[in-house]
This record gives sequence, C-alpha cells and structure tokens, in this order.
Amino acid sequence: MTRPETLFTAIVALDLGGFPPSAVGQDGPSCSRAESSLAAKPTGRDYCAAIAQIVWCGDAGPRALAAQWLTPPTDTTALRVLAGASARISDPRLLAAAKGVLLGRSRSRDVRLAAIQVLVGQFDPALVVEYRTPSGPAAAWGGSYVMLGHWIRESGFPGASGGERGDSVPPATRGLVVSLLRQVGASDPDDVVQKVTSYLAERLAAADRGR
Repeated sequence: MTRPETLFTAIVALDLGGFPPSAVGQDGPSCSRAESSLAAKPTGRDYCAAIAQIVWCGDAGPRALAAQWLTPPTDTTALRVLAGASARISDPRLLAAAKGVLLGRSRSRDVRLAAIQVLVGQFDPALVVEYRTPSGPAAAWGGSYVMLGHWIRESGFPGASGGERGDSVPPATRGLVVSLLRQVGASDPDDVVQKVTSYLAERLAAADRGR
C-alpha cells in the first residue's frame, strides 16, 4: 500500500507542478522520451515523472496514456496518477480505453474505479472524482462511496481535441458517458462499482440538463 502523504505529494505535483507554458501541446524530444519511458513500464518516481511530462504533449500524451490502460499499474500511487492525468485530457482514445477497462468485469475493482474517474473526465475535464470509505458496514447508495467536485484550478491539459471545460466536450460524448455509467450501474455484479456508476450517472445527467 502507498503511504497517504506519498500519494498526496504525487497528485499535487502532477496537477500543480511548474511546467513552462511554451511546452504545452508540443510533441518534441521530451515527449518521445516520456512515451518511450512509459512503454518500458517504469515504476515509482520514474513512472510519475513520465506521466507528468506526457500530459503536456499534444498527440503523444493521449496516445501514450491510452496505451497504459491496456495493462494498468498495480501500484496505488501510479494508478491514481494515471487516472488523474487521463481524466484531464479530452480525447476519444482515452474514452475508448476507459470504457474497455470499466466493462472488463475480470479487472480488479480498483482499476475499474480508476477508469470511472477517466470517464467522468471525458464528460467534463473540470470534474474530479474522489473515493471514500463508507461509514457504515453496508452503504445503501453510491454517494457513500464517491464524491464529485470541481478542480479549484482550471488547468485542463491539452488533448488532441483541445477541450479544457465541459462546454467544449461534444454532447454526444457526454451522452455516451452517462449511458455507459447507467448501463454498468444497472447490472454490474460488483456492488460498489454498481452503486458508484449509478450515482455518478444521475449526477452527470443532472449537470448536463443544467447547461
């Protein structure tokens, strides 16, 4: 298990790190190095460093992140960093990758929950999903397991589609995310995944109606 302070440091470094504006969206040598590093399956700090670099790459970023979801990391810190980065980029490749993971019922619960974070990010990159441990032994509703909020800082990463806010995400994409979450929430054998997806589907649908 990852120590909480280590996880917090990794997430803060990813979201608020000091990256030069001139690097945003450019697929230069640093992007090629980061993509090659991720393909080699690094661990620990090397993995987090490669993710922190690749998110600023216009095409290599979503391509490399989507590839990571074929065999997601098992380390809790690395998985959360991957999910956090993937959720901030609007790109069809990441949508397809996260969908495949969520529908793969043989996947671990942690990996599927991470994929849900990415799907919510495809609905609106400004949204953030945080999971929590229910206070009761058998929580009756999805809100006991998950919280939905907004990033304090508007700093969406530049994906191939260029979307930084939910208003720039195509309605068809938002509808697909809601439909997928409803589908899983209606029949998934994992009780936690079922409750989380059902809850988030209704929250996102309500947000879409309010646009």
